[in-house]
Amino acid sequence: RELYGFLDSFKKDIGGRQSGDHQGLANLLGAWQEYEMTRSKSDLMSFARDLCTDSSLAEHVNRGIQAKSGWLRDSAGLWVRLHAMHQDGEVDLPEEDATRLQRAVDVAFEVFSANEGNHEDYVAAWYQQAATALLSALFSGSSVTTLVPLVRRAGEHCVSVYDEHFTSKSGAMGRIRERINREYLDAVQELVWGDAESDLVFQKFLA
Repeated sequence: RELYGFLDSFKKDIGGRQSGDHQGLANLLGAWQEYEMTRSKSDLMSFARDLCTDSSLAEHVNRGIQAKSGWLRDSAGLWVRLHAMHQDGEVDLPEEDATRLQRAVDVAFEVFSANEGNHEDYVAAWYQQAATALLSALFSGSSVTTLVPLVRRAGEHCVSVYDEHFTSKSGAMGRIRERINREYLDAVQELVWGDAESDLVFQKFLA
């Protein structure tokens, strides 16, 4: 009963978030991370499957995909985490639901790369979402096979978006340095990049 009470609340929270609620959308992954770190594997897999196959939530995500909505970018870590669970065989999903997850991840990357929102805060937040998804999996003992290259891809996109849109913007680098979470960056560095010298995000923003 407690599981499904949390699940219903979480689904409503996702469905009620809209573009512009940047912090609320980012916090969805924080709620997921707390759940993943405190629940059994069986609870986690049951929760993830129910979340991915819920019909009303599916409609909400499909609308976001079709509109290339900014809220998919701002909640990208959640979709990346769920997609990785399916890809790594931890959650079995019908083809339609699996395809929707893949599209949600792809569209999130597209929206970020197009610099929708035109603000450097998205650069730090984007990598934070990806790193949090990876750390969530690590802490729960889940597979990270799909997550590691996705986090690397997210980091590469951070650098390319900065180079294309913010290199000449006064104060942009300083603001990103202030907002990027160094502890999270360090925690995933070896797994994703191998070392600091190879870490594109570290070299661009913190070296």
